[in-house]
Amino acid sequence: MAKKRNNKKNNKIKLILLILILIIGIYLLIRPKNYEITYNLNGITITENYHKSAKTYTFTYKIEDYKFIMNIHHKYFHSKKLIKNITLSQNDNTICLIPESKKINTYILCNENGEYLNPELITDKSLIPEISKETINPTSYENLNLYNLQDKKYLIWNYRGFYLLSKAQNQKINLFNEDIYSIPLATKVNKYLVIPNYEEKYNFNKFYVIDTSNGKVRDFNLTKTISSDSYILGINNNRLYLVDKKNEKEYELYPKRLIMDTINNNNRGKIIENGKWTSITLNKLISSENKFTYDNIISYSLINNNLYEIVADYQTLLSKNVSKIITNLDNTVYYLKEDKLYSYNHYTGEVLIMQNFEWNFNNDNTIFIY
Repeated sequence: MAKKRNNKKNNKIKLILLILILIIGIYLLIRPKNYEITYNLNGITITENYHKSAKTYTFTYKIEDYKFIMNIHHKYFHSKKLIKNITLSQNDNTICLIPESKKINTYILCNENGEYLNPELITDKSLIPEISKETINPTSYENLNLYNLQDKKYLIWNYRGFYLLSKAQNQKINLFNEDIYSIPLATKVNKYLVIPNYEEKYNFNKFYVIDTSNGKVRDFNLTKTISSDSYILGINNNRLYLVDKKNEKEYELYPKRLIMDTINNNNRGKIIENGKWTSITLNKLISSENKFTYDNIISYSLINNNLYEIVADYQTLLSKNVSKIITNLDNTVYYLKEDKLYSYNHYTGEVLIMQNFEWNFNNDNTIFIY
């Protein structure tokens, strides 16, 4: 009897181990992983990469003397060779690729006269399918002309507070009793906007935290006084990092919990460089305004008032006569053309969001997008 019980126990252990091995094997098989493969389709060489940390696919297309790069933020697929068809459309000056996939949304890539550019900017529009645009009836709110708010929320500074705008509703958030022209320390942290009490002129004992999900404002009473001679290092893990140059301190602010911590120690602070925390002397933090840096696959730049998307050594012209880049979210870049706010991504093209005459005079840190 004892021998039978031992055999049953051993069989049960073996079964459990077998199940664990199967589970681990399946996980190792389907888990996201970096990879690179090259294949050919319709005479075009495709190099397909997946970047696990960025959750991004990169497709490089080579045809004749041209190389096109397409980046798509997407979850990982176990299957590979995701591009199933490519249509090539060209004339003497322009070449456009129209890739197709059953799993991901692709977009059109064009080069005209040796320059990569937004397909909406090519001269011969007959080379590509028409990019559909949503029909919008403009409306107005306060001093703003609203065109297409898409599915985002916007906090727009009005000198005494903000307008919180969305498709669902618009509301006014009042903070101050006098006009405040400049709010350099106002910072977006996840769904929150954190802004000092600018009615305290030189030293702040309180910040306000605006929750953009409901428009409510909470008082963030600080445990240490922060000088107006401060700057924002960056945001990480829903925390805001700030350097007070006058008082020679580095702080971490957690707006969700209204918590403030001093993080410098022994004349050293910390900073994120290329996505990793590193130690830095407090003197370096105070003597110049540093910023967190990350290894981003895609970046955006203004060159001679033209907006470019930068990927590796390639730059694509997205829009002309741009006066300022506001931010980028989810591979969509937001920017101003004089007093008009636009967005651009490769699926919707350029979209006019809103207009505010005041942006002709003041547009520094006055637009926050969620």
